[in-house]
Amino acid sequence: MFDLLRCGNILLDRWIYRQRMDYYFVRRGISLFLNRGTTIKTLINEMVFDAKPSDAIAKVIRVAMLLFTSLMTASKAVKMKKAQAIGIAYSKQTKTDAHKGWKPSVVLKQFNSIFQIFNGGTGINQIARDVKMGKCTVTRIARDSDKVGRTFAR
Repeated sequence: MFDLLRCGNILLDRWIYRQRMDYYFVRRGISLFLNRGTTIKTLINEMVFDAKPSDAIAKVIRVAMLLFTSLMTASKAVKMKKAQAIGIAYSKQTKTDAHKGWKPSVVLKQFNSIFQIFNGGTGINQIARDVKMGKCTVTRIARDSDKVGRTFAR
């Protein structure tokens, strides 16, 4: 979006509160557009962040609305995370088979071979090439083999 919008353009956003990001990213993103001269309009709650306010009071109001909107977004994100954690905890208590996590992307045979090759002194990049897997996956297996091994015990 940054390379498409220029000074004088208008960015239409459905609803800033729905972006589910933290305060810093929302405030920074909007400020970057405003500093480039792009006006931001929201469709749902009809707020307008004018890139070129007419006077100092309009600029102060714009900054205050930006801070308020960013803080509301951060507050909503924190509430959603807490609600999700409460829901998962409740589900774990009531259903023993629920929320075991993601299924491993590695089968037990691959895990054992990666672990043995790593203990033999071979580097991560070479192991990843040999077993045809991503370096991140091989690194996770090599560095935290106990945790990865526990996923196979489930």
